[in-house]
Amino acid sequence: MVRLNTAARDDLDRLVREHGIDCDWSPAGKLQAAIGESGGANMRVFARALDSIGQGYEMLDRDRVAAITGTAHYAGAIFTPGCILMNPARLVRGLARSLPGNVALLDATPATRIARRGGFALHLDRPEGARVLKAGRIVAAMNAYTPEFGWLRDRVVPVATFASLTRPLSDDELAGYGGRFDRGLTPADPGGTTLRMTRDRRLLVRNRYDYLGDYGASPRALEKVRRSHRLALSRRFPALAEIPFESTWGGVCALTRNHVSYFGEMEPGVWGSSCHNGVGVARGTISERLLAEAAQGQDSDLLSDMIAVSDMPVRNPPRPFVGYGVKARLRLAAWEARKEI
Repeated sequence: MVRLNTAARDDLDRLVREHGIDCDWSPAGKLQAAIGESGGANMRVFARALDSIGQGYEMLDRDRVAAITGTAHYAGAIFTPGCILMNPARLVRGLARSLPGNVALLDATPATRIARRGGFALHLDRPEGARVLKAGRIVAAMNAYTPEFGWLRDRVVPVATFASLTRPLSDDELAGYGGRFDRGLTPADPGGTTLRMTRDRRLLVRNRYDYLGDYGASPRALEKVRRSHRLALSRRFPALAEIPFESTWGGVCALTRNHVSYFGEMEPGVWGSSCHNGVGVARGTISERLLAEAAQGQDSDLLSDMIAVSDMPVRNPPRPFVGYGVKARLRLAAWEARKEI
């Protein structure tokens, strides 16, 4: 996994540099921080895992974490170098603008159906009218939406997590912040809160998970999310408790009950990678590169690595029972991590 993730990071780093993509790409490293005992226990497990694979890290106490984050809310953290911070929306747009000339990008063009007749016909819904693309092979980079086209049916769990982003802090508000810019922190307890200070002086808060069988969240659900983010912000920065959020949104992750990711030929001529379990930037980047190589009959050590760490997700209970079970499990995790939020 380290080799695969490193290859993904290096691929993106090369593309960002070659094409001058302005996405706040920064090798700033990452903090994984704990507030209470549940987070502390997970942090110690993480440290032992890093030790076992020879990956470097640094343990930080409360004072050192406070000097970086601007808040004394955390009891300690693990700093891991080599991790990248960036603006994902700008990264994706920059990659889209720098595609090679033999690639056609059809944005805002839903794929509604894939027909299988002597190859594949991809039916697209476009404002100027329907369009059909024909191909002998397909790389289906759909992640959570893969079952909608008939593959990995009843094996993927669509779960969303949510974030809120403040407006840029004023000079007076920055004086009360006291931490560094361009840094990111993830919770040692998965049910905790991610916290980031961007280069343009914004605080980003992420927490809460929800099962999204229909891939969408209601306005009522988003309001609950905003309240949770407001609570997390006020606990860490009481002086900034009322700073407005400019936006709140969610993103759908593909999870599996046995915590595995899928990679391979889903049917003759259709290659897919799915179920990235919340680490799609690294896993998705390297998976799609290797899928394209595998579809052309190429081989490599990285492809062998990918096959070694991939498996078939187990089946889920039928709807609506899978939804009941996932929601109950997420509520339990949130209750167990309540002090880490």
